[in-house]
Amino acid sequence: MQPTFDTAFYQRNHMDLEDELMKLALAVQNFKEQSQNLSAIWSDDAGRRIRQIHLLPLVEQYGQFEGTAKQYLQSSEERLKSFYEMKRLISEYAGFHSSLEEKEEDTLRQNDEYRRVTAISENQRDKGLEFSAKSEQFNRLARSHVTPI
Repeated sequence: MQPTFDTAFYQRNHMDLEDELMKLALAVQNFKEQSQNLSAIWSDDAGRRIRQIHLLPLVEQYGQFEGTAKQYLQSSEERLKSFYEMKRLISEYAGFHSSLEEKEEDTLRQNDEYRRVTAISENQRDKGLEFSAKSEQFNRLARSHVTPI
């Protein structure tokens, strides 16, 4: 029996990961654009003070979020690589399994052929022994009827 590998779950998981990666990339890009816009808007002295009091902590927090998001992205990519490796290994196993089944069938065929040939050989041996016994019996009968001169 061929092993099966239902990829629907893994494909759905892969698609979800790709969606998450896309959303993450868009969020990082959006953050960078907003950061640049805010820097341009708040470039005067009052803006710099507000930026230092209110915006820098938010920027730091966003920076931490970006670091966490990159780690998550990295782990998601590793999971995706693991998925592809698992898929490759299962395909390889399926090939080995199929090869093993073929060898098993071949071995069973050879075993059946061996039994058939052995049965024929034993039958021929039995016939040969029977023929030899009858031949010996006929030789004895012939010797009893023939007298040397």
